Amino acid sequence: MIKYFSLFFSLIYKNLLKIRKRYRVVISSVLLTLIFLYSTFYQREYYLFFLFIFLVSAYLLTFFAILESINGIEWFMLFLMPVMISLSFYLFYFLFPGRWLTRFPFMVIFGLSIYAILLANNILNTTVEKNIQLYRAGFAINFLLINVVAFLCGVIIYSLYRGPLFIATAVFLLSFVLAYQFVWSVQLGDNFGLGQLLTALIIAVLTTEVAVLASLIPISEVFFGIFLSSFLYFIAGHIYLLLEQKLYPETTREFKIVIFLLLIILFLAVKY
Repeated sequence: MIKYFSLFFSLIYKNLLKIRKRYRVVISSVLLTLIFLYSTFYQREYYLFFLFIFLVSAYLLTFFAILESINGIEWFMLFLMPVMISLSFYLFYFLFPGRWLTRFPFMVIFGLSIYAILLANNILNTTVEKNIQLYRAGFAINFLLINVVAFLCGVIIYSLYRGPLFIATAVFLLSFVLAYQFVWSVQLGDNFGLGQLLTALIIAVLTTEVAVLASLIPISEVFFGIFLSSFLYFIAGHIYLLLEQKLYPETTREFKIVIFLLLIILFLAVKY
């Protein structure tokens, strides 16, 4: 019986490989976008059901889009961002009224985000085996969407505010998962060592400390999300330069400007 199942799946796999990779990415993006659109017609009471649907469908459709040369920790790392994007966009959507005025832009942005991350994952997956120049493009897209997810989840977390302990726990888990994926994208490989794990832990701890301090300031959910994603961008950017041995005053200027603007925005956003 197992032999027949193995032959059956092997036959399906070979046929799927005949589909060009770019077409597979487009098909996966369109299907996930249609699932997102369908989910928006249901009330919040069904959110657990659709979270499960997004979790399973995002993983399976990401596998369909990549399909080749997935080894070791890539089974987690390459699938993490599509799943996180799907879940964060779905939960964030319910903070707004369910109208076509909000539904259509969300659907478009979600579809483009999924398409972009699936392309980036294919690039990162190829880069594990070959040192190709497209890596920088794939890394940049992945890093951008990490910060988008941080913003969306930051807004969701702050809208569910239950005190500093809740903020600390939620932000730590979120930032650790995102930092874990970020560090892997910097040092690609089939395995993940203790050094990379500790680096992700440092990013998570620093982000959590700053987020807890920000939660004590009377600001809106949107500004908290901006603050969280901006600080993650700041600290992760410095970690990237450090790992790449490019940490110089000239290369950190961009991140210093971001943190300076962030402090100005935070000051202006305080509800006096």
